This record gives sequence, C-alpha cells and structure tokens, in this order.
Amino acid sequence: MITFRYKLLPSARIISETQGLRIVTPTSEISFAAATPGLIRALSKIQDGIVEECELIETVVRDDGESALPSLYLAIAELDEEMQLQRVVVAAGSPVASIVPISKRFQFDDRQVNLEVTYGLSRFAYARRSGDQWVMESPRSYCRVVFHDGRGPALLERMARPFRLTDIADPAAESTAAVLLNAGMFADDEEEKHRAWEFHDLLFHARVRSGRHNDPYGRLFRFPELRGVAVKPPMSDAVIDLYRPDIANLMEHDMPFAKVLEARRSDRIHDERALTKRDVGEFLFRAARIREIVQAKEGELTRRPYPGAGAAYELEIYPIIHRCDDIPDGLYHYCPSTHRLEYLRSDSKAIGQLQHSAAQIVNGGLPQILLVITARFSRLMWRYGSVGYALVLKDIGGLFQTMYLVATAMGLAACAAGGGDADLFADASGLDYLEEGAVGEFIIGRRRTESALSGRD
Repeated sequence: MITFRYKLLPSARIISETQGLRIVTPTSEISFAAATPGLIRALSKIQDGIVEECELIETVVRDDGESALPSLYLAIAELDEEMQLQRVVVAAGSPVASIVPISKRFQFDDRQVNLEVTYGLSRFAYARRSGDQWVMESPRSYCRVVFHDGRGPALLERMARPFRLTDIADPAAESTAAVLLNAGMFADDEEEKHRAWEFHDLLFHARVRSGRHNDPYGRLFRFPELRGVAVKPPMSDAVIDLYRPDIANLMEHDMPFAKVLEARRSDRIHDERALTKRDVGEFLFRAARIREIVQAKEGELTRRPYPGAGAAYELEIYPIIHRCDDIPDGLYHYCPSTHRLEYLRSDSKAIGQLQHSAAQIVNGGLPQILLVITARFSRLMWRYGSVGYALVLKDIGGLFQTMYLVATAMGLAACAAGGGDADLFADASGLDYLEEGAVGEFIIGRRRTESALSGRD
C-alpha cells in the first residue's frame, strides 16, 4: 500500500502568534485563532518536512487529546482549499513525486493502484520543465505532478504504453503510478468520450480560461519594456496614399445595418474585373484605420473601427496585391495612422506560395487581394498573463467580422481563410515568427454580379 505524506508548499508560511497562528499564502491568509499547541506543532512539521498523517494525528493527540483532531482535519481541508498542501510519495527513503493542486476544484481521493489492472498514460498528459524540476500536467486535471528526481521521468516512457505494475521491475514504479493515478494522468473511460478533442485544443482551452490552472490571469503589466508603440514605425519609404471616404456621407446614405448583416456571406467568386485603388482605400479606411491616438498610464492606445483587447491593437495588416487597378502587385504593409500602403517586395517565392495556398479558397485563380493579419505579440502579452494569445484570436474575430460587414456594404467579395502558414509569411516579410507572426488571412475581390450562391456561405 502506498502512503501519501503531507508537505506545505514553499509559497506558504506559518507565522506563530500569541493567540494561535496564521498561514500566509501568495493570495490569502488562513487564521487559526484558537490553535492548540498540538495543532501548531503538527502544522509546523509539514512546513519543515514531509510528514505522514499518522504522525500528525499522534502529535495532536499527545499534546491536546483526541478531541482536538477535528481541528487538524479542518486545517488540512483549509490548506487544500487554498491549494497550499502537496501530497508526496516516498520510495527507498527519498521523495519520488508530489501531487500539487492548481485549482480549488481539486479533491484528493487516495486511490490505490491495483497490481492486476492495466494502466497507460492519458494522451492529454504531458511533461515539461518548470524551473529546475520536471512536472507533468493535463488539461483534464486539477493538479500537477512534480518529480523530485529522475526516477519518475525515467518510467514515463514505459508507462506511455499499456502496462501492469507487475511487468515493471523498478522499485519506484508503484509509487510513481500511485501519484499519476491520483493526479488524473492515466487514460480512463471518460477520455474516450472526449476523443473529438485534439491535445493542443484542449490544453489551450483549459489554460486560457480560469479554473484549471494557477497561472497569472488577467492584467499583469509584465515586461513593460516589451510593450511596443501604438503605431508601428514605417517599414518602407515607397508609399501609396489611399482614398479616404466621406464617413459622414456614408453614415447618411450607406446600406442599412440590418441589410448588411443579413446579406453578409463568404463569397469566394471574384469577377474578371479587378478591384480599384479606391476600393482598397475605402475598405481599409472603414475597417481598420486609426481614429484616434490616446495617452494612458500604460502608454499610447488607439481607437479603431473594430474592437481590440485593452485598446492595445496588436494586429497589423499586410495586403498581398495580385489584381488591383493602379496598385502594382506585391506585398505591402498598411499603416492605419497615415492611411497608406508601404511597399515591401514583390520578388519573393514565398509570396507566390502564399497566394497559391489561398487560391484553394477562391473559385478560379489567385485571390485579387490576400490580407495577411499579423500580431505584434508582446504588445498584448506584456499586459496580460495566460490569456494573451487567446485575446489575439478574439481580436482577429472582431477584425474579420468588421471586414465582412464593410465588404458587404461595399458590394465586395470577402472570405476569411481557416488557416495559413506563419513560417511562410515570415519568409516573405522578413518578420520574426515569435515577435510578429501571421495569425489570420482574409481575402477580398470584386464580386461577380451573377455570383452563384453555391460559392458562398
């Protein structure tokens, strides 16, 4: 039988006081105003070392009597509630692995491994380095496993395949398996029900919503030196000034919003006639220009037609022109403050590859204009914790819907792409994949007047 022992996490401190004691955690304080001498001594033990429950019970009973045991169990429950108590297994006199709660939903059931049962690691479980330790986590679990030496990680390769403990000749195998079982790292019947989930999708879902992790969440304002500027500096001296529509006139005479919303479709059929420079100018002005730059305590922010997390507006637009009157073919950057196109290049093989990839979406030839949307990642991530990239994707959705509605009002064919090759765009643009990478693609063209509904959704 495997015995789990208690150990207070290093993030918690026990402070003795004249009346009882306090346990201070990074997010709260737990007060035990009427703590007895035995309870104080027992809790001090789990701060200083790894202790079996029977030793804690003996300490409390010896000093305070059996009537004080409910106070011990209450203290353990409160430490669990605050996610400050880890459970450790020991083999050959030294700790092998611990179960560390990362959610208030964690409950420890003390399940014992069965030597006759076949186990195997869940396909959602993964191991990684955290600080100077190996840890194992799963988006299906409310805790993580911390390995204290190399014995546990050395067994993971064997446990990735179906196994029985009687087949593994390793003295640490049963202890490691007990931790993995109680931490939810083994496959079970519930996993089959969730077979539609890909590993990366479920991990992303769990990590960008609160409830299944203890990562920093929300606004953090970390790394202020990485926040960047509200408006990206010019990328080229070769610029094309774009048409600026009369917004007041459009507000008076444009297609009614209800009609725009009901008429919105993904239109993949482009006309033989090309878009014009005026079309491009009006589209980008209505969908993505900077209306205003504002000064805030966290730096410059902007206001634009589409929503952006924290008004940081990390997204950039790079039109790849194939057919547009009065604008030469090539890759451009759109400057939303000056309302200009900045010419970058047209001689890249990668540009052609991006266009041919997008051609699979358009019925008949290359897209007239492919808009590659990038994110200046640190522009958002310096402000936010684990939700940073999720906010980028939400911003993309807001921009896409705005583009769809503007294109509909203008009578243009518009279609968002389901995905793209960020490495290929890095080759085409020369941008760093991790500093400013492609996160979305949107196609516009002149709508064919007799466009069949079969080409739209």
